[in-house]
Amino acid sequence: MEKEDILKMTHNGLDIFQHVLNSLGSSKTLKEGKNNGIKNPFYEDKTGSLSIYPDSNSGDYLFNDFGDEKYQGDAFKFYS
Repeated sequence: MEKEDILKMTHNGLDIFQHVLNSLGSSKTLKEGKNNGIKNPFYEDKTGSLSIYPDSNSGDYLFNDFGDEKYQGDAFKFYS
């Protein structure tokens, strides 16, 4: 299966982000569009500096943590 096929089946990757967040204990429900103020589940994030948003060119969802620059990329990186 190709990356593009997976993205089509997961609302451009949004469902992948939701799955990872849920599996790590988050009760945050992601919505279509920009999701700000999420606590990063990969470290003790006290301020909720993680954003998940659609790329303006492709529409595929990306993430960026403004509290720690090493946390940024696409849904596949977030999952891995």
